Amino acid sequence: RVTGVRTADGVIDADIVVCAAGFWGAQVARQVGLVLPLVPMAHQYARTGQIADLVGRNTDLAEAGLPILRHQDQDLYFREHVDRL
Repeated sequence: RVTGVRTADGVIDADIVVCAAGFWGAQVARQVGLVLPLVPMAHQYARTGQIADLVGRNTDLAEAGLPILRHQDQDLYFREHVDRL
């Protein structure tokens, strides 16, 4: 049973520990003796050209600093890349 996490600054006790390791979740689970059945999937990736409505909107971002938005049922996701999707 996991009861907390050990960090460089010490132990943090917790009643609930959430593994948010994504693709690496199975590897993290193995560290505590658990089997997490994950199946890697290949994805297509495309980027648009410049989108006028996004120009000047994300000027503080060097690249893809915003979250990925995902529609699970449609196998669709996107992320703003400064002035592109």
